[in-house]
Formats: sequence, structure tokens, C-alpha cells
Amino acid sequence: MNAILQCLCSISPLVEYFLSGKYITALQNDCSEVATAFAYLMTDMWLGDSDCVSPEIFRSALGNLYPAFTKKTQQDAQEFLIYVLNELHEALKKYHYPRRRSHEKGPAQRCCRKWITTETSVITQLFEGQLNYSIVCLKCEKCTYKNEVFTVLSLPIPSEYECSLQDCLQCFFQQDTLTWNNQIHCSFCETKQETAVRAGISKAPKIIIFHLKRYGFLHFVGTYFRTAF
Repeated sequence: MNAILQCLCSISPLVEYFLSGKYITALQNDCSEVATAFAYLMTDMWLGDSDCVSPEIFRSALGNLYPAFTKKTQQDAQEFLIYVLNELHEALKKYHYPRRRSHEKGPAQRCCRKWITTETSVITQLFEGQLNYSIVCLKCEKCTYKNEVFTVLSLPIPSEYECSLQDCLQCFFQQDTLTWNNQIHCSFCETKQETAVRAGISKAPKIIIFHLKRYGFLHFVGTYFRTAF
């Protein structure tokens, strides 16, 4: 918990957002306890007079929603991070309604695009990115694409005893072949087929979070924060 909170409370755009009071106007009344406790914690860390700060109030607020975090047992740091980001987003989200567009199709016909509602918050603005998957059927060789929004990028650790973050990224973005029970339904063949899948980042977040998956022989797991330039 302390490691995750120290990382979050050291991200400059997030610090500025809470210390400036901008979060107050965005607060949703029915789910503001966690966000308010987080703001108080950040204020104590950056503007308080104490040499050390206890996150007990924030822990209690989050524990009211997720009792597992109130127990004095070991918990997963990535899981804690995801819950924190989700609760902050829910408390601070705003609804965006795109302007409705219309055009004439004839003297008496008008076609209007449906209104699509999206939710944005300081969390999505800073941490949300988008992955693009290219999926190639190995039988008919037709290619389809799929987009997926992410806030945490979970990277596999290569089998080498020592590796860099670049090695983990290369492993994640290399092409993978899905066979047997992992076959994907091909809309062209109309049956499940072996496929080749490759991921790419179509939209990079301002702050990208890397989570390293645990491998038994390495005995290592971590969550890393890195600014994307």
C-alpha cells in the first residue's frame, strides 16, 4: 500500500490536480469518500509539517468498500492500485456529450448521428491508453483488428535470468500464435481457427504503468511508473 501511494503521490500532474483544489468541483457526492481521503493524504504529504504521514484514513475509506485491505495480511500491489484508480475515476468522472451532427439526405430527409456518452476524469486523462490487436486467421489469412483500453500494461518477463524493461516490452509486443483451446472464431471461415496475434499501442497514455508478471524462478514482481514522452 505504501509503495503504491508514494508512487501516485509523486506524479506531478496528479499532485497539481489535487493540491490546487480542482478535484472539488468534479466530486460525485455518492462516492467521494475515497477521493477526499486521497486529497487529504496528498495535502499532508506535500503541505504538512510532519516528517512522516500515516495513510490510515485513506486505508479505512478504501477498506469500507474492499474489506480485504483492512486486514493485516499481504495483498497484491497491482490489485490495490487498480482499485484505487477505479475509485478515483468513479468519484471524479465527468460525462461528455459530443455535439450532435446532422446532414440533409433529401428535401425531407434528415439523418442524425446518435449521441454517444463518454466518461472522462483526471485518471483517464493521465493513465488511459489504447492497445490495437491485429488478428490474422492462419487458414484464410484475413486480418481483423480489435481495440482495447488499458490503464496498467502487464508485461511478461522473458526466460533469461537477467533482462531489461525493453526485453519485457519486446516480449509483450511480439507476434503470438493461438492454437488448440485458444483458437479464435474467424468471421470469414465461420469456425474457430488458429490465429496470429500482434499487439501495438495505438494511443499512449501520458503516464504509463508497467506491471511485471511473476515468474517462479525469478521471485520478482513489481509495478513501475514511467512518464511517456
